[in-house]
Amino acid sequence: MLKFENMKKVRKGIPTWQNEMREFPFIVNSHERVNDFANDQLENNPDFKVHLLFDPCPTVILKNPWSADDQVTMQLTWQWGVVDKFGITHQHYSDITAFSNNPYLNPEVKTEVNTTWSWSSIFPMYHCDWRLQVWEMDSNYNLKVIHDLAYNASRKNVYIHIDAKSKEQAKIWMDRCLKYKETHNCNMYLTIEKNYFTTTKTEGFTIVKSRKEIPGIVYSSFYIGYAPKELFGYGMFGDYGYYAPDNKYLGEDRIGFNPVGNSLIYSAANPRDPNVLSDKQIADDILGLSTDWDLAYGS
Repeated sequence: MLKFENMKKVRKGIPTWQNEMREFPFIVNSHERVNDFANDQLENNPDFKVHLLFDPCPTVILKNPWSADDQVTMQLTWQWGVVDKFGITHQHYSDITAFSNNPYLNPEVKTEVNTTWSWSSIFPMYHCDWRLQVWEMDSNYNLKVIHDLAYNASRKNVYIHIDAKSKEQAKIWMDRCLKYKETHNCNMYLTIEKNYFTTTKTEGFTIVKSRKEIPGIVYSSFYIGYAPKELFGYGMFGDYGYYAPDNKYLGEDRIGFNPVGNSLIYSAANPRDPNVLSDKQIADDILGLSTDWDLAYGS
């Protein structure tokens, strides 16, 4: 497995998240949804401190716990991890959110609180057993865990956009969606492209024309289909990729991306190249039901 440190030649002409990708039907208005949710929580939920959403990207929303008079380090450290089948947490991504212009209490700087809340999203967008930890720094600059959260869709709304190539494929994917519902005890809503099914009364889930028909907050959402690698591979992961000539699951160019552990993924929307998988494998990869692949160890 060779690291391609300069992907600019490969990515020539590739769109970026800021333009075409945000207009992808399943992604559109995702940032606006997070902003609306956070503002609603601040206004109507006095107990709001931290919240996770996966619609469609794993997103942490943090409320500023301080005021300008607090003489503390006004920043929170957070880390996303993936829990594997053995219960081991693999680090995926970590960062720091500073709520003050003076997070280290420089006496020559007037402390001001800049924001009341902050949020950040990561990739990929398919199901993983996510874990988020949040640390606060005390007056002695020691970190302590203040939040330790896991993905939990039980009794929450899950929205799945099915973009199948045939009615038969859509049926297989619907069946796997029901398996996901059974596994996670969630409220399931499906949008199915091309009007393969017109009824909205189905056992186990509700078919909607768009997510706007879903009552309440969508906790997590998934796209089952053939998302373009140009957008969700090179467009998301920047100038870094890995060349693995013997890995048939990375597409014709055999270039993949390493989000966690030892695995390489095809894109942020499809863990493996959907063009070489069975219909069941395509859905299972995205819904975290695969038995021959996982994010930590690959195939």
